[in-house]
Amino acid sequence: MYMGGYDIRFRFINLQNKLFQQFHLPRLNWNPRKEQNEFRCLALGYLIGTRRHARFLISARENATAAVAESLEIEKLANILEDFKMVLVVRNDLKMGKGKIAAQCSHATLGLYKKLLNKAPKALNRWEMCGQVKVVLKIESEEELLVLQKSAKSLKLPTHITVDAGRTQIAPNSRTVMAILGPADVVDEDAKPYRDWKAPG
Repeated sequence: MYMGGYDIRFRFINLQNKLFQQFHLPRLNWNPRKEQNEFRCLALGYLIGTRRHARFLISARENATAAVAESLEIEKLANILEDFKMVLVVRNDLKMGKGKIAAQCSHATLGLYKKLLNKAPKALNRWEMCGQVKVVLKIESEEELLVLQKSAKSLKLPTHITVDAGRTQIAPNSRTVMAILGPADVVDEDAKPYRDWKAPG
């Protein structure tokens, strides 16, 4: 004989109450309407959760596909060339202190590294095998920095510009340092107009 879900739960509650009464525990009350509402809430929560999970999986798959499709040009060059270099271009007009410059260069290096982890792992590996060579140059304005970035992009070189929060020394949202990575000869040619950085002493 078929028993509905409510009948089964009602009997189960009665059985629990008998056991609780035997051991002097508080009784359980069963409210069909409350049970029905709770069940609906649980079902709705489950459906929302599964849909979000499905959307997350689809989004992650699409992002992975896009990352493969957007593999950078230097990834191909890493199969041919061995000497890779990173150039860090510091804005001299901001008059940052030595510690600030060091921090901003670190941010730029890490920012570019994270960008290339999926898009150009071979190029990163080449750079690491070369001893992670880094050269620091200075530039005199934000406009020059953006012009240099445009030039680097035209050569298919990846870049990352650090934007400072402005908590110390400089204004918020200031572009401070740009990192460029690529074959040493190409990077050197692109950054040729700019002089080696000499920290104020």
